[in-house]
Order: sequence, then structure tokens, then C-alpha cells
Amino acid sequence: MTLSTLSGRVIVPLEVAYGSDLTRTREIRHRAAEMHGEVLSSPKPEALFIGLGESSLDFELRCFPRDVGQILGGRSDLLLDLCDLLGKAGIEIPFPQRDVHIRDKTGAEAGSPPGAQGET
Repeated sequence: MTLSTLSGRVIVPLEVAYGSDLTRTREIRHRAAEMHGEVLSSPKPEALFIGLGESSLDFELRCFPRDVGQILGGRSDLLLDLCDLLGKAGIEIPFPQRDVHIRDKTGAEAGSPPGAQGET
């Protein structure tokens, strides 16, 4: 596509926390693309729900910038706008969370009462 025109597609990944308002999230992604002066209105930007991640609901914003040569700056601007709009809407961008269980040399979990491990 870029051989005959300066336009090309940019894909902006976005993850939101489980429990987020998905309709509101989709509206915000569309608004961010519409606000950006370098994003073409045709073909229309797409906000896609692509998966259930380990710590997040995974989306992509796909849109076409006017000048593919400016794609990195445009993608950066879209991410900044998305972070700002999501924050104002109270929609959280999650981070991976892990449970860690620490055991001492006897195999008992830290914080367990003595003798609690292995009792029947």
C-alpha cells in the first residue's frame, strides 16, 4: 500500500484491567483516533477486543495515519492520548501481578504456625 501513497496502518496495543467498562473503553479508543489530526477518517479506525490476557483485557486500535513516515511519532501521540483519556475515565491500565509463596528449609510456608505443614 505504501508504494503508491504515504498512508499506512498503525496498530496500537492497549490493555485494561479486568472489570473495566468495555463500552466506555471502546468509545475512548475511537475518540483518541478521531482527535488525532494525523489519523485518516477513511478507512475508519477500528477498536478491536483481541483477547483475555493473563492480567488484562487486550485490545488493539488500528488506524491509518496520513504519512507513514511519521508513524512512530503518531503512535506515541495516540498512546499518550489514550493514557490521558483512560485515566480521566477511571479505567486502569493493569500491571502483571504474581502470588509468591516463600518456604523455609523444612518446607513450611513463612507465617504458618509451627507444625502446620504436613499435619493430617
